[in-house]
Amino acid sequence: MSISGAPMRTSKFLSLAAASALLAGGSLLSAGPASASTTVDYATFYGASDFGVESGGYPTGVDWFFGDVSGTEGPHQFTNTGLVLNDPASGDVQILNQNVTTPVDAGELASVVQNANIFAQNGEWFFQLAFFAEGTSDTGFTTLRPATAGSVSTGDPWITSQALGSYAAGATASFSDLADALYAGEAPQLLAYGFFVAAGQTTTINGISWGTQGSSFGLPPTRTISPNPITQDAFSTAGQGLTLSGTNWFPGVDAYIFIVDHNGTTVFEDTSSFIVDSAGNVSVSVVLPSKPDVGTYYVTFDDDSFYYHTGVLDHYVSAPGGGEGEGSNAQGIQISVIAAAPELAATGAESGTLIAGGILLLILGGVVLIGSRRRRAQLG
Repeated sequence: MSISGAPMRTSKFLSLAAASALLAGGSLLSAGPASASTTVDYATFYGASDFGVESGGYPTGVDWFFGDVSGTEGPHQFTNTGLVLNDPASGDVQILNQNVTTPVDAGELASVVQNANIFAQNGEWFFQLAFFAEGTSDTGFTTLRPATAGSVSTGDPWITSQALGSYAAGATASFSDLADALYAGEAPQLLAYGFFVAAGQTTTINGISWGTQGSSFGLPPTRTISPNPITQDAFSTAGQGLTLSGTNWFPGVDAYIFIVDHNGTTVFEDTSSFIVDSAGNVSVSVVLPSKPDVGTYYVTFDDDSFYYHTGVLDHYVSAPGGGEGEGSNAQGIQISVIAAAPELAATGAESGTLIAGGILLLILGGVVLIGSRRRRAQLG
């Protein structure tokens, strides 16, 4: 699957499905988060305090929760890059998200499942959906999961946990046939989606996209670009330049930097020289080879991995016009390049006018952070 308008990038750690846009599928199958620590662009970051625990029923007031398992429950740990499940492998673990809306028919259910993505460091997990097959009467509980670990494909065989229509508990059939059985009589109720890690499995889940909802389980990333505005001289002088920095990014991946002017003409590009360190930090100084023109520029600064693919570190505004480089598709965080502030003549003139002018430039040159995003070509 590809993202229209996305740059050619190679994912450094996603071992599973190619990323899809969080808005793919066309169905609004989730509402806003019931409880979450931080939302960054298209993803919501959930930590230990944002998870509930199932106890005689689904917990209230939370999206994500740890579901009941039979037998020994395996351990879990929230880390800076994701949720580690069952390490060491000693039991079963399942997590579920109940912030869902039931698809209107079997076709829409298949569509949203096809567009779901789980971002994990290996495939030792089973995706699952929980239903009341007879929705209005809250009966006929069953879960459906792919028979293949690490899969969310509707092309693989799926398994029931309880009886469903003519299918016995534990029966294996095509997703299409099981979906048809769900919708054959009374409309079902989708209770939750999530995944199950069996006693012999260990994995780290970085995040999940489902419908319009993106969930991440690491620390919320930050990004700063300064100074803004920047003078022509500072932007082209060694030891100064534009400083780009980030924290809580995914360790060991490339920082992606792309700067264009208001015509879409490329003035700087680097996609591999700057690596996020093991603590998730990155800091870059960009010095242009020659003095740039005064005007508006657009800075793309994100990673080349998980946070790019899940729509985190967004805030991109489209650049007007055509021109070279990215042309009319150019986007980025908007910054202003200004001429050097004039020095006060030695006439005793009041400095208040100059200070007020500088404040006005800061206001006019502020970063515009809106949710439109630059992506150049299709993912391979």
